[in-house]
Amino acid sequence: SQSGVIRCPWAFTEQQLHSDRGFRLAEKLGKATADPKVAYEFLKTIDAKKLIETERKFLLTESERKQFSFIFTPSLDHESSNPFFPEDPETFMCREVKVPFLLGFTSCEGSILICSDFNGHISKEDLEAVNSDFKKTILPRCLSTLSKISITIEELKSLYFGDKAVSEETLINYVNFISDEFVCRSIMEVVDIQTKLNNNDNKATYLYQFSYESENNPLRKIVKVQTPGVTHSEELAYLFHPYMIRNLGLSAPAVDSEDYKMINCLTQMWTDFAKTGNPTPTTNLWLSVTDSQSGKYNYLNIDTNSQIKVFRKGEERWDWEKKKNKLRR
Repeated sequence: SQSGVIRCPWAFTEQQLHSDRGFRLAEKLGKATADPKVAYEFLKTIDAKKLIETERKFLLTESERKQFSFIFTPSLDHESSNPFFPEDPETFMCREVKVPFLLGFTSCEGSILICSDFNGHISKEDLEAVNSDFKKTILPRCLSTLSKISITIEELKSLYFGDKAVSEETLINYVNFISDEFVCRSIMEVVDIQTKLNNNDNKATYLYQFSYESENNPLRKIVKVQTPGVTHSEELAYLFHPYMIRNLGLSAPAVDSEDYKMINCLTQMWTDFAKTGNPTPTTNLWLSVTDSQSGKYNYLNIDTNSQIKVFRKGEERWDWEKKKNKLRR
């Protein structure tokens, strides 16, 4: 699983909200209707680029823009003959993935949303708005989680910024919050679920953090990331040949380069995992997460010299439940 999991707060939308947005989109494009079949057939006739431009311009509220919300994501479906999600994701997750499972994140996931051309470089004024009303920047599903774990908005903000304001000087703190809110926290929750339900070799869970930084990474060049660390999806350039490099006037990595070594490293591990269920069957370098109940999570830090490291429960940024208790002492 790469680029997140279904537990991520942006990855799933209630069915009624999707329907409302679909009707609004059809109306903006010239077909006002309350019949889902009519709206569906009409929207199929619209150019894909125009669909995306229209939805981004008209369907997001100002709050949703500040939250970096995605408009159309999977939702429940009780009617299709072969539905993608006939039940709530929480129900599915508690059944476990019954095969070997590999998942992880990059070292700086959130930078793509606020420090790149992908979503626009966040302005000083926007940072001031975030500082004055931090709640408005938090995704709704994440807000509902805060009430369940009894942590306030002020405490959450303090976990990342201490007593400092959200500003250009604390931009990396905001990137860290976005990384955890959007990706890291949810992935670690799934790891918890997996290891509680099983820990045998036939259903092992392998966790990684991709930390290899290269200024030659084509995605990094395209979206012009301006902060240190590896942003969302940078590892894909080492798994799949990026044909876009021709349009950028770039060449493929030289065979003696560090980038080429990373291509060999990553493709070897991913294909070995696909074939055997173990990403490093020859060396057994990559240890699975055996039992998160112990408070330790083995993970492979993928870098120039990859090595096994350990995330410790209660000591990581995304472990809000444990970190809040330290604030209250």
